[in-house]
Amino acid sequence: MSKPRKTRDEYALQGDYGYGHGWEDLTAADTREEIRQYRRDYRENEPGTPLRVVKRRVKIEAVA
Repeated sequence: MSKPRKTRDEYALQGDYGYGHGWEDLTAADTREEIRQYRRDYRENEPGTPLRVVKRRVKIEAVA
């Protein structure tokens, strides 16, 4: 029997807006398909802005 997960995966879309700002989180999603759709939307609306997707592990809060 496997243990329950203590973390969940989260995908963050980040944009680089130039000097002094660095990479900023724009939005986040629980699935890779969702974040890819967000990335397509951002590329269409903000052409020329470098974008990247970052996968993170987020701790699941214990409900007691």
